[in-house]
Amino acid sequence: MSKLDWKGSAALIAEDALAIREGEKVVLVVGEGIEQVEGLNDLYLAVKDELYQRGVAPVCLSYRAEPGKKVPALVEAVCCDADVIITIYTRGLLHSDAWPRIREGRKPSSRLLLLPNGNSCDYLNRMMPKTKERFYEIAGVTDRIGSQFLGRHTVRLTAQNGTDLTFRVGQLAGWSHSGVGTAPGSFILLPAGTLNLGVDEGSAEGTLVIDCHTALKRELMEEKVVFQVKNGYAVSIQGGSYADDFAAAAAKYPNGPEETLCIAEFGLGFDKKADVRVNPSEGEHMYGAAHIGIGSNGSFGGCVMIDAWHIDCILEGASVELDGKLIEKDGQYLE
Repeated sequence: MSKLDWKGSAALIAEDALAIREGEKVVLVVGEGIEQVEGLNDLYLAVKDELYQRGVAPVCLSYRAEPGKKVPALVEAVCCDADVIITIYTRGLLHSDAWPRIREGRKPSSRLLLLPNGNSCDYLNRMMPKTKERFYEIAGVTDRIGSQFLGRHTVRLTAQNGTDLTFRVGQLAGWSHSGVGTAPGSFILLPAGTLNLGVDEGSAEGTLVIDCHTALKRELMEEKVVFQVKNGYAVSIQGGSYADDFAAAAAKYPNGPEETLCIAEFGLGFDKKADVRVNPSEGEHMYGAAHIGIGSNGSFGGCVMIDAWHIDCILEGASVELDGKLIEKDGQYLE
């Protein structure tokens, strides 16, 4: 993929997503090794070129952004002094111990954009917006549905696979990522079209069944994994070899079974072009797909902070009730 393919996306990022203006302090934080990822380095270069054309000379920082690695103090300091922060290929930053400090320590007026990690070039080409029509189509759907969940609410998530999970949201941070982050203090993701909410600690109760995708492995699941949830934590995992692998991965962390199996996040997807069967990252964006994040909730301001341990689990065909009102039935929003 050539750099020219990203001119439309770069212009949308600078103008429609962030409204960057001449004279603003802009920092580009880039993961080391980005040049080896097809398409991703070209996106970074296109964004940088677009900023220069707008009279903005960004500060560019590169660091080894591997999951579980500490974020350098210099990266935190520069981000907290910037008017606009754009990160790309910073694997693990969102679930690192530095993230809450950056989120809370940055200027109240600053805008923050996380661009994608290393997925396939095909994923980037399909999911990143290149036209205003596509950009605002996703923004409209996300705002109409996702904004209803912001604030204090009780959510019930069910699915025909046996999932029946109830929890509360609103005590921790949450975002409806429409892609529009022009307001002071904004935090957005691109590709857009997701809702991401921290689940109130201790509130989740019921059964969570995963039979599609988890971020633990990239391939589609061939068997169900059943989590029994009490007081905000999964207290049992059943379902054969995949369940055993999940439990073994969680046991590698010293935090203990309660924290590693914390029901940390609830999310929904709003992009009709996204395909849950490609990979978990794209699955989170798919129209009607729900996801539950298990593990660290520190990125939402919670008390469970485990570097590199936050496993998103995707559900197809979900039904969602918000304070008793049916918002989604069998993967279709009741717009």
